[in-house]
Amino acid sequence: MGSTMIGPVALSALCLLAAVDTLPSPAPIDPRELDRQEQATESLANALLDLSVALRDGEFGLLGRAFLPGASVDRLPLPEGELGEADPWADRRIWAGGSEEAGGVELFIRSARDWHRDMGAIDDVRFKVKSSSLIEGGTKLKARIHYSLIGRSPDSRREWLRGWADGLAAANAEGDWRIDELRMESASSLRANAELFSEIGAPAGVADDLPPFRWTEGVEHGAAAGDLDRNGWIDIVATGPGRPHVYLNQGDGTFADKGALLGLQDHPRATAPLLLDWDNDGDLDLFLSALGPVQFYENRLVPEGALAFRNTSDRSDTAAPIGYSAISTDVDRDGYADIYVASYNRYARVFPDDWARAENGTPNLLFVNRGDGTFADRSREWGVDDRRWTYAGAFADLNEDGAPDLYLANDFGENALFLNRGKRYEDVAADWGVIDRGSGMGAAFGDIDNDGVLDLHVTNMSSTAGKRIIARLYGSAPPPLLEKLAAGNSLYRRVPGAGFENWTKRSGGLAAGWAWGGGFFDFDNDGWQDLYTPAGFVSGASMHDT
Repeated sequence: MGSTMIGPVALSALCLLAAVDTLPSPAPIDPRELDRQEQATESLANALLDLSVALRDGEFGLLGRAFLPGASVDRLPLPEGELGEADPWADRRIWAGGSEEAGGVELFIRSARDWHRDMGAIDDVRFKVKSSSLIEGGTKLKARIHYSLIGRSPDSRREWLRGWADGLAAANAEGDWRIDELRMESASSLRANAELFSEIGAPAGVADDLPPFRWTEGVEHGAAAGDLDRNGWIDIVATGPGRPHVYLNQGDGTFADKGALLGLQDHPRATAPLLLDWDNDGDLDLFLSALGPVQFYENRLVPEGALAFRNTSDRSDTAAPIGYSAISTDVDRDGYADIYVASYNRYARVFPDDWARAENGTPNLLFVNRGDGTFADRSREWGVDDRRWTYAGAFADLNEDGAPDLYLANDFGENALFLNRGKRYEDVAADWGVIDRGSGMGAAFGDIDNDGVLDLHVTNMSSTAGKRIIARLYGSAPPPLLEKLAAGNSLYRRVPGAGFENWTKRSGGLAAGWAWGGGFFDFDNDGWQDLYTPAGFVSGASMHDT
């Protein structure tokens, strides 16, 4: 500690401000003071992450490392009263915070044991610093802390607990910030009243051991589902390090990996699969995006009578492109499925030229089906060779003219909404209110209010540290651009004749950490579409790298 250099946290914030020239100037602030605040906060945040892991794993002897000697600490909240129904699928219960007795770390540890005893099993615990400020001449750090728990009751019902705490921290002899006071507020939880979903990857035969994470390979994962052999059962194609896997459904709840026997044994690793019937023969063909030449595989079930894939890539205009994901529709309405590829770029080898409006991504591709089993890239001709680091896209007919329109989720650039004008697309994202600045990772259309028109869900990253820094710079009124960059997912409600309106806050908030794809589906069969959002990134034992 005690460095006079501007640290990485403050430096990143100031670089972003410099890069986005349309932002208003924040209140005057000393960069060194900003860094001092965030260095202390990050030190405490790391201690809380270690506390989270120890609490999750029941390593009670390690819990004390997050506290200073003699710390004044409340016990963790404990359940009180009866369960009350929250909705048809879950019950709600209250957890009482505070402590009737003055306590120290031992009281906290005893209550942690009570958590494990009450829950039966704990899958995840997170303590995060949502806001903080140095006080008393910089010797103490006042912190607002949010915590969450995911676990299972003794009868195996999943439970989600969320609550808040106020903390006061100080530096120890080594300069690391640790908790000196912790006051736990009351919390509430939802406990499922039925087993909603179960992890069955291993018994189903689709679990796979992945190699240690490396940036150049670790993000290359995707999956697609469809009935490849037309036996009435849904099969799965999965990509990742190594060759693609083709899991054929055995009809008894299990799958068999037959990829090596179906013509994919020599294929290099791919980023994402797409299943579509591009030759209109009634069976599903396979397109593979990759960080290198994309690949076309024709399903020979028709006409040969047996499932097998034949590589037909050399018959199409691929020109060594790059692809991260792909979607399909008939853009020119000629009766043949076309393919749109989100190309992104080779991140870590190439870096964006702007954090909010980058335009140096690899151009996206539009493979138009010629009708003879081959494709031609018409992305420039159609005006959709977007270079804003596109991660994913979605097709939908938004203006109800019968032609598929296209939305793009861009990681480092403004998102795009392309309306199909016949033989060319027009970007109307600004006019329709869906630029959605942020780290775009996924997009999906669905009808959230059952009004018969499609609404839009966009997945982005939400950042606790980013929100803290923005609050330090701008207080309670941050510029919308900066606020959006750290806010997370967005939900837009379609207003016929007037584009979309942002429905995110009115929906209850959709922050989900480092979110990716997901989409709409009616999970509880009540006639209303629900949302599923996968989230997460590299997860080491300490959580410091997440």
